[in-house]
Amino acid sequence: MRACAKQHLQRGIIIIKVAVVGTGYVGLSLAVLLSQHNTVMALDIVPERIAMLNNRQSPIEDNEIQEFLTNRSLDLIATLNKEHAYQDADFVIIATPTDYDSTTNTFNTQLIESVIQDVDLLVFSDFNYGCLPQLLVDKLIKLANVNNVMLAADSQSSSQIGDISRFKGVNLITPTEREARISSRNHEDGLVVLAQQLKKLSSTDHIFLKMGEEGMLIYSGNANGNELLTDSISALNISPRDVAGAGDSLLISGALTMTAGGSIWEAALIGSLAAAIQVGRVGNTSLKSKELLKELT
Repeated sequence: MRACAKQHLQRGIIIIKVAVVGTGYVGLSLAVLLSQHNTVMALDIVPERIAMLNNRQSPIEDNEIQEFLTNRSLDLIATLNKEHAYQDADFVIIATPTDYDSTTNTFNTQLIESVIQDVDLLVFSDFNYGCLPQLLVDKLIKLANVNNVMLAADSQSSSQIGDISRFKGVNLITPTEREARISSRNHEDGLVVLAQQLKKLSSTDHIFLKMGEEGMLIYSGNANGNELLTDSISALNISPRDVAGAGDSLLISGALTMTAGGSIWEAALIGSLAAAIQVGRVGNTSLKSKELLKELT
């Protein structure tokens, strides 16, 4: 299986190592797809799942996953050993269940707790489908804060439903103007006042307020309103073709920049550039680091 990676390197394709924690439907789907062009280590605590995967048998009933395991050339190894999975990994993806216990009225985050000390960034991407109940959000935020994990959040609002301010105490939120107004119930004040109000409601460190074709407002400072820093970036692509994925590109690129030690201003620039690249093509396709580097150089 390592030969597969070597062949890709010979063609000039950059190979990264990804550790995927959890081999349920989400984790296994990601592991299989990513292992077509990257080295992937799938980590789980169930020995039977590991044995099945290494024998190219899907531990869940899914025809497509089984077809990939049987017929595709995958650089995929499953392991029970956390150190083995994490060694030299460029990215770690946690895809573990958080089952609800009706007896204790809590969510089971045991698997997340077992790996949170190895995590640098936790991102909430909320589509308001009920998959992120407040009890779970609060527990994960507390867990991340205890372990000094950076937090970022985005919450898409459908109609009048949605509240980005419920992700209290995260480091970065990236709402649209409309989402910020719905959350703060403010439909009259200007953008700076709106951002200030949302910052107090959410107790966040930084806000990227997305304004579509007008660009983005950056709002940074403490929750009491002192020493505030405000700036804006114009839209970096004035001829967008498809806006799908632009917000996600901004969120992830900006958050990763801050996690790597970049300032809020560097994060805003790289996030805006990522969004500009994304809207310049049709379809929500994944953004590659080489595309960002090409535009930066």
